[in-house]
Amino acid sequence: MAENLIPQIGDLRGEPREIENSDSFEVRMTLGLNNERRYDKNAGGWVDGPASFLEVACFGSLAKHILDSNWTSGLKIMVYGHLANNDSIDPATGKTIPAFLLKAVHAGPSAQRGPVTASRAAKPRQRPVRVGDTFAHITRQLQEAQRRRSEAAAETPAAA
Repeated sequence: MAENLIPQIGDLRGEPREIENSDSFEVRMTLGLNNERRYDKNAGGWVDGPASFLEVACFGSLAKHILDSNWTSGLKIMVYGHLANNDSIDPATGKTIPAFLLKAVHAGPSAQRGPVTASRAAKPRQRPVRVGDTFAHITRQLQEAQRRRSEAAAETPAAA
């Protein structure tokens, strides 16, 4: 029988935190899910829509590896797991507060097998060639583009 795993991709909000649990080692983290973005003419730029957040629980060795990985807020991660409904009742009003918890089976690039450090290297921006540029600038840009293409080709297994 196949497992019904739900994949979620989102930004880590805050730091993963250890939860006191006598039965097993547990770590919880909050995942910010896909914000809707739209262009607002009045604001003159892009505006984020409402954000959704999902609580993620990790257990056992996966939880230990996540704590050892030192993940920080804002890191984009992927989590696979089972979705559980954890509704609670507000004692003041008596109304049900819906809450969902994703019980993770796999998190991040490969935190299932060991600690993982993830980082994003900033790519330098290339100034585009524009009308009115000098011939020397256009030549440099073409040579740089050719160099980047040849480096990428040399890294492929077929070229080795």
